[in-house]
Amino acid sequence: LKLSLRALGIPAAMAEGPNFGKKQRWQKDLHECFAKIRAANSNVPPAKKTIYFVRHAESKSNVAKINMKSKPIRGFCTLCAIGFDAELSEGGRKQLLEVRPAGRGIEAELEA
Repeated sequence: LKLSLRALGIPAAMAEGPNFGKKQRWQKDLHECFAKIRAANSNVPPAKKTIYFVRHAESKSNVAKINMKSKPIRGFCTLCAIGFDAELSEGGRKQLLEVRPAGRGIEAELEA
């Protein structure tokens, strides 16, 4: 039986030698298990993932919330009229056009 860190959901950083203590039998067993995993996978390069954090572009409801600071009643009425699931503002469309080339550049790397 060949054990895999990835299959067990164990982070690569833990593969270097996690310290679970050594007083209890289960701790000794866990250290032994990790030693077997490291030995079985000594020639496997560590996995690497890149995480992209993406925020949505500015919407009309975002603009209304900002306007509530200077014109509370008007901003609140606008927000109620357009709702929270509003379309992109003009600024939001510009933001989308600016980031689109970068998004297309990483499209092949993305996993859901």
